[in-house]
Parts: sequence; C-alpha cells; structure tokens
Amino acid sequence: MNPSSPKGELCRLVAGLSDEKTGAAKKLLQYLADTNYEIQLEKLVERLKLLEKIVDSLPDAIIAVDREGRVIAWNRAMEEITGVGKEEIIGRGEYIYAVPFY
Repeated sequence: MNPSSPKGELCRLVAGLSDEKTGAAKKLLQYLADTNYEIQLEKLVERLKLLEKIVDSLPDAIIAVDREGRVIAWNRAMEEITGVGKEEIIGRGEYIYAVPFY
C-alpha cells in the first residue's frame, strides 16, 4: 500500500493510537487496504444521514464533541433545552457548547 495514499495515511494515523481504543478501526482499515475495497460515497452519505436522523429523534439531549473540541452532534432535544439551533453550534469549538448552560 502506498503510504502517501489516503488509505496509507489513515493506517499510519491509526497505528499511532493505543490498541485498546482502536482495535476495530485497525481491523477495518487493514481489510480495506488488503482488499482494495472502495467505499461507495453515496451509500456512506446515506448511512450518515440515517444516523443523524436517529440521533435527532432521540428523546434525550445529545451533544458530541470531537477531539479538537468542535461540536459534531446536537439533537432536537438539546435545541429545546438550550434554545440554540444545531445550525448555530455544529462545527464550532472553543467550548461554545457550554455557553447555553452557563
């Protein structure tokens, strides 16, 4: 596998993380690298939209923050509790998600 390819770069990044947290990811990346399987973008987008709908329909408030501190999930229940729409908060960092609770 070419180390400068996107798959090679992903494998390199995952290899640097602890086995405890990344075992499944390593297996998936190795499978993708070994089989030269290309992920179909349309199906991936469709599944991500389905996941977004599921999270949005949950009755409990949900917030998810990535490793860089940016908000990646903010569901309808969280909008109702805080009065802040997901369009205003998704993608923002700097602990902006804490402001509505302060």
